[in-house]
Amino acid sequence: MIRQFGWIALAVCFLCASSLLGQESPQDIIRSAAEDDYPPFSQIAEDGQATGFSVELLRAALHAMNRDVAFDVGAWSDIKNSLERGELDVLPLAGRTPERESVFDFTFPYLSLHGAIVVREDTADIDELNDLIDKQVAVMEGDNAEEFLRRENPGIDIHTTSTFDQALHGLSDGLYDAVIIQRLLALRLIQQSGITNLKIVGKPLERFRQDFCFAVAEGDSKLLSVLNEGLSIVMADGTFDRLQTKWFAALEIPSDRRVVVGTEIDYPPYSFVDGSGHATGFNVDVVQAIADVMDLDIEVRIGPWGEIRQALEQGEIDAIAGMFYSIERDRLVDFSAPYTIIHHAIFRRSSGPDIESEEQLKGKEIIVMRGDIMHDYVLENGLSEDPILVDTPDAALELLASGQHDVALLAKLPGRYWIEKLELFNIERTGPLLLPSEYSFAVSDGNTALLSSLSEGLVALHDTGRLKEITDKWLGVLEPQSVDVRRIALYGTVILAPILILLAASLVWSRTLSHRVESRTREVEARERQYRTLFHSVADAVLIFDNNTHLILDANRTTISRYGYSLDELRSMTPLDLHPQEDAEAVAANLRDPNSSGAHYYTHLTKDGTRLSVEILTEAMEYRGAPAWISVVRDVSTRRRAEVALQESETRFRDLYEEAPLGYQSLDAEGRIITVNKPWLELLGYEKDEVLGKWFGDFLEPDDQEKLSNNFQHFVQAGQIAGIEFSVRTKSGESKQVSIDGKIGHASDGGFKQTHCIVRDVSTLREIEAHLRQQQKLESLGTMASGVAHEINNPLMGMINYAELVRDRLKDDATATEYTTGIIEEGQRIAVIVKNLLSFARRDRAGQSEARLHDIVIATLSLVQSSLRKDQIAIEVDVPEELPKIACRSQQIQQVLINLLTNAQAALNERYPEYDRNKVLMILGSTLRDESGEWLRLTVEDHGAGIPEPIRNRIFDPFFTSKTRDQGTGLGLSVSHGIIAEHKGRLSVESVEGQFTRFYIDLPTNLP
Repeated sequence: MIRQFGWIALAVCFLCASSLLGQESPQDIIRSAAEDDYPPFSQIAEDGQATGFSVELLRAALHAMNRDVAFDVGAWSDIKNSLERGELDVLPLAGRTPERESVFDFTFPYLSLHGAIVVREDTADIDELNDLIDKQVAVMEGDNAEEFLRRENPGIDIHTTSTFDQALHGLSDGLYDAVIIQRLLALRLIQQSGITNLKIVGKPLERFRQDFCFAVAEGDSKLLSVLNEGLSIVMADGTFDRLQTKWFAALEIPSDRRVVVGTEIDYPPYSFVDGSGHATGFNVDVVQAIADVMDLDIEVRIGPWGEIRQALEQGEIDAIAGMFYSIERDRLVDFSAPYTIIHHAIFRRSSGPDIESEEQLKGKEIIVMRGDIMHDYVLENGLSEDPILVDTPDAALELLASGQHDVALLAKLPGRYWIEKLELFNIERTGPLLLPSEYSFAVSDGNTALLSSLSEGLVALHDTGRLKEITDKWLGVLEPQSVDVRRIALYGTVILAPILILLAASLVWSRTLSHRVESRTREVEARERQYRTLFHSVADAVLIFDNNTHLILDANRTTISRYGYSLDELRSMTPLDLHPQEDAEAVAANLRDPNSSGAHYYTHLTKDGTRLSVEILTEAMEYRGAPAWISVVRDVSTRRRAEVALQESETRFRDLYEEAPLGYQSLDAEGRIITVNKPWLELLGYEKDEVLGKWFGDFLEPDDQEKLSNNFQHFVQAGQIAGIEFSVRTKSGESKQVSIDGKIGHASDGGFKQTHCIVRDVSTLREIEAHLRQQQKLESLGTMASGVAHEINNPLMGMINYAELVRDRLKDDATATEYTTGIIEEGQRIAVIVKNLLSFARRDRAGQSEARLHDIVIATLSLVQSSLRKDQIAIEVDVPEELPKIACRSQQIQQVLINLLTNAQAALNERYPEYDRNKVLMILGSTLRDESGEWLRLTVEDHGAGIPEPIRNRIFDPFFTSKTRDQGTGLGLSVSHGIIAEHKGRLSVESVEGQFTRFYIDLPTNLP
């Protein structure tokens, strides 16, 4: 990224700086000064002279401009004041801040770094800037860090020291709580001083960004121009990179572990696993060679491409060997210079479609590797919205060979290798080669030291010929051989020597041949006229510009008329001047290699400010004996507007599709998922890449998979379905009921293409229907119970009456009296049960009435007591009769109590399947008072299985149940909660899993 900035600055400098600057004889020596304690940027060498990265960079930049520089040394505050007073001409290291803009003028930044927080090892409460409020924080006086803290963090207690070394020692001794400092400086000072109880915490301070520049006195524009141009030159010729490696690599490259470099598996001949299970290939040999030449301890890790990229993003590896460069990727990682170029190709089945251009790929089913440069290429160029994704090139080719999809886009050599390896004789390459891509090392954004070491290693391999040996070993047989310039020169010398002798001899015939020269001259002039005619007749704008300076050398009439500039005006411009500012970075990168990947699309500005959408195709050429570039610029504004309109239309469709209120899915002829929308994914809880290509039956309950197979074939034949229901299982394991309606989508030939189905969640609807059916059953049961009770009452009353007559007649017989009394008491008990059953079964249409809680409990127990005793559950009841009366619907309170007793019965049976003395159910009544008034509390307590904590807060939700589907609908506690709420009461629970559960029914005692 720094290098890109430098190239832009270089272009500006070449346009703005005087051409005389580079030709001047040495001027007076430039006066500068360096800080004595700011390593690795500025420090004192053993001989007492100034040294460091910034010092050497300034010296190199001025040397490139034929200038000499002399350095003094001193404290930062002193040398900064010396520059203000005019005693110095330039400082090598100055952070550009708002406070300094009014005092100094700055070059463009040559390095941008962030600050860090340093604390003692035993500090645990400081991790970010906000943690420093009211803390004692040390900085160097006058440094960027002081200006930053005073500007943005007024709550921090700031202490200044003469040097950062003093600040760090003070922190180590406990004088301060933290030090704000530039990270590299902290690493070097801690390393040099031998301090062992300090550490750097938290992330880099994004808001404390230091843009390091050369600084001159305000208004010294001449020296500023010299420095900018010199800085641009040393950035372009590699000096900057060499200095960066020299001064920063030792600090940034891990010293306590091996450097881990990842590369892709199954990508021969670049990287793969050999028969012995070891990583090998072109990339592996390059990495090992760099490790040798740079004395680095490197471990090569090989794996699927997606995993390797993720490992770099998560910091699990330090670099990737073999990553294709793109502008989008450059925003995420930093790239080395390329060490080879790889072409990509289109592969198809022998019987597949002919592809003669990239445009013909649109509408095809395209297979690419997930996260590969071809994946990005397909999406960016609109070739397919949903390419088929695989993890390796062999998987792509096998999928294609099996008859699925249309084409696969892969790197040419791996594709050819796997075709031969797997004997895929029905696969062949077709159409043009695509996207010649730079193959480079990639490191995490900002890891400049490791990148510099890798880049320097590549240069060393190139200079020693080792890179060529590795290239010939792995790529020489498969790739066209590069041109051997030395061999050509040798052959040329052998061939040209006799020719030169002949030419010398031919001078004697020069007069004889002069007329031929004149004829040739006329022919050349005619061709020149023909060229100029063609050049100016082209309907597209044509620009020719210099290979080095990028100045426009020539332009045709279309360019002049379209852009409104005269030819003289254009000759003082570069192609960059025709672009808006927002395109500057991309255009500058393209100018370094304008023929990188064929046509480019940009926006151009005419002289009057009109914006044009243009397509630019650039080729290398020779213009009047010197290397140059020629660009053909086609106005595609109308076409681009149409493309934008189409893209907007597609975006609207995509938004409607993704944000629809119902789930949507498309299946292929085998029932595999082609696409789904967001509601579908939310319904089942999956990510899209987890479901694409999977059989839809994989997401159904096992019992419904055969149902899918039977109905799917009918669906394909009939062309539509409606209301087919399936039980799906979500990612979390939950079962849901869905209803599917759909139609068949047909291909252009009328055959099956895919399904189009709406998927609706009907789980709640089916639960409600089940609940209604249950309610109807209960009502029918109540009606039946009422009828049965009436039928029982008549004979029961007769039985009691007859028993009373017998007792009266035989009152002198003690035995008869005892038996008849027992008959009467049992009959009366049955009568009470029948009465309670009638009361519970009868619809409670009346309003609330006055009742005793004791009576409600006794009536309820008469209905469930026999069931509880059958399960050997003891019942303990303590509900005093003298408790205050309440206003309620007795039948509804009975319903709540029965539900709680039933749940307690199940919990006790779960914990104690057989008899146990702890198998006890307690019902307690009491009063309580709080700030809201007096309440009557009924407690139902059991010492059964208890309620697990994760579901405790959900037990009152409708349809929530921990039971199986045939054990309940999950409405009991929800309905009970609603009944108590209607009585202005409270239903709450207290439970410990495996120990007990207590339900509390609190009802207000104030009668209406």
